[in-house]
Amino acid sequence: MGRRGKQPRGVIDTSVLVAGVAGFKSQRTVENPSASLLRDWLDDGIFTWLVTEAIVSEYKGVLTRLGVRRNLVGDIINLLREEAARSHRKRRIARSE
Repeated sequence: MGRRGKQPRGVIDTSVLVAGVAGFKSQRTVENPSASLLRDWLDDGIFTWLVTEAIVSEYKGVLTRLGVRRNLVGDIINLLREEAARSHRKRRIARSE
């Protein structure tokens, strides 16, 4: 996956990942925007996918609860751990009182 120069960086919402995974059922053509985004990331590295261990854990938990096959969940998580960029930044949210 060729990652070139300065490119957009961001976290993918869990619902986007779930919709994207659903778009890859069997070998048919990608049919939804989430699946297209994931395919473009896989094929062309169009953005830097940022993850933390908490985000990866959330992805894994949600995919598992939704009944995605265990081996597919493992493949997705392993791919993200290899290809996504780790974000170690902790962002604090101000509490309103």
